[in-house]
Amino acid sequence: MNTSEPLSCYGCNRTVPKCSLLQCGTDKAWWLPSFFGIGCAPLRWILTIVDGAAEISAVVGRKRTEYCRSRVRLALLLAFLALIEPAMAQKNDSGGEMSPQLKAMFEAKVKAEWEALKNKDKKTYGDLLADEYQGVEVDGKGERTKIQAINELPEGNIVNYTLWGFKEMALGPDSAFVIYEVTMQFPPKSVLRYSRVYVSELWVKRAGEWRELHYQETHVK
Repeated sequence: MNTSEPLSCYGCNRTVPKCSLLQCGTDKAWWLPSFFGIGCAPLRWILTIVDGAAEISAVVGRKRTEYCRSRVRLALLLAFLALIEPAMAQKNDSGGEMSPQLKAMFEAKVKAEWEALKNKDKKTYGDLLADEYQGVEVDGKGERTKIQAINELPEGNIVNYTLWGFKEMALGPDSAFVIYEVTMQFPPKSVLRYSRVYVSELWVKRAGEWRELHYQETHVK
């Protein structure tokens, strides 16, 4: 790589030489690939130390040139990237974006969950829940255990529902976070005909099967 070749600044779009790496004061990574998602603050801190060392060298008589500074900066930058690479690899392996197949699987499980609630199907509903399941609904009755949630199914009066706004996030190889909105429809003679809630669900893999560990409702208008 030609170290004197000008580069386009990722933060301000100006063309600057490498030795002017942080002149624009942006908080974004400059010419680093955007997928690293790291700010310039750690780099600025490291490069400040380098500049201080260079000043000391000048005092004791070492000749400092822009060429040397650019080489030092480049070496430091490569070292910095080497340090963060394991962390980025771990992040990519343990969490973040979810495959389309896994997203479809979770949406199907949520659909099965609401079908079980509507049909008051205790077995199907219970099979979706982890043994230590805890659920919090908007009725203000506090947390429900798996047994409590199953036993309350016959009391439900949902006649229809609409699911939308799914967002899924992998938290690790055996855990995932699923959020969505649901609009519930109740019988015509009910005091409340419709209810719209924002739902957050935590799913975990147990013995090769995905189970719902936590359920949280938030009422929305």
